Amino acid sequence: MAFRKVLVPLDGSPLAEEALWQAIQVADRDGLEVALLRAAEARASLGADPGEAQVRAVRTAEEYLEEVAAWLRQAGVRGVTTHVWYGPPVPSIVEAADALAVDLVVMSTHGRSGLSRLLLGSVAEAVVRATSRPVLLVRSLETAGARALRAAGACRRILVPLDGSPAAETIIPLVLEIAGPRDAEVVLLRALELLAPQALEGSRHVVVDDLEARRAEAEAYLAAIVAELAARGVRATARVRPGDPGPTIAAAVGETGADLVAMTTHGRSGLSRVVFGSIAESVLRRAEVPVLVMRQTEAQVAARTPAGAARPGGRR
Repeated sequence: MAFRKVLVPLDGSPLAEEALWQAIQVADRDGLEVALLRAAEARASLGADPGEAQVRAVRTAEEYLEEVAAWLRQAGVRGVTTHVWYGPPVPSIVEAADALAVDLVVMSTHGRSGLSRLLLGSVAEAVVRATSRPVLLVRSLETAGARALRAAGACRRILVPLDGSPAAETIIPLVLEIAGPRDAEVVLLRALELLAPQALEGSRHVVVDDLEARRAEAEAYLAAIVAELAARGVRATARVRPGDPGPTIAAAVGETGADLVAMTTHGRSGLSRVVFGSIAESVLRRAEVPVLVMRQTEAQVAARTPAGAARPGGRR
């Protein structure tokens, strides 16, 4: 099982604690290890002893984490550890993830009207950019649909958006690890952006988008991956939908009844504005399910697709 050790950063807010439930659902509860983390920073008043302020901040963080750990143990999670890192949140989370060798980082976000600039823009975005570990972004469970999903306590269907590139496919091994033990269905989605007619430079000819041809290529591409998943014992289906990726993916969440969206991002110099800023943000804003984001690396892409290989309908 891939997700046996999960890091959950907490800041004392109910919003951050929403990630705890999702960490339990995505990981393997029987052998699950949950590492609770709180970054502690002292804010000493003028003239106060900074050393005492630091000790007080760490002690407060330790007491808080122990309370949360006790709740998790009562819920049946035995492998709970608590960790206080002294310093700013982002470097603390990244350093702790490496030092504790976790398989997954689970964090919360509002997702009410665009992404919370405080929670995602400054913290989770920086964590995704800085770590090579998968990050599960959990939207606050504030709607009836989300509360129903929480009550069901299951991950039955995973939506995986693919754009035909080897980079996007690097999420598939993680999806297999989640879907396999739960007999969850995987729904592969390819959104085809509508292309406006383009005039050839220096010519009167106009190139018109052949949407049906692109659809056929996309269907062939997804069918190859469906067969690959089936060979590994995972139920999978594929859908091709015309439209902008962000809204199309978000609509497919409701259409398919997905419990989780899994996708990649470059994250090379900040999150890719095209891949994450417009697509994942749109999904998080509209969908009532968590989004698993993994920053792909060149090594992961090379491992996923051998040199010179290309799927029908994929990007070459």
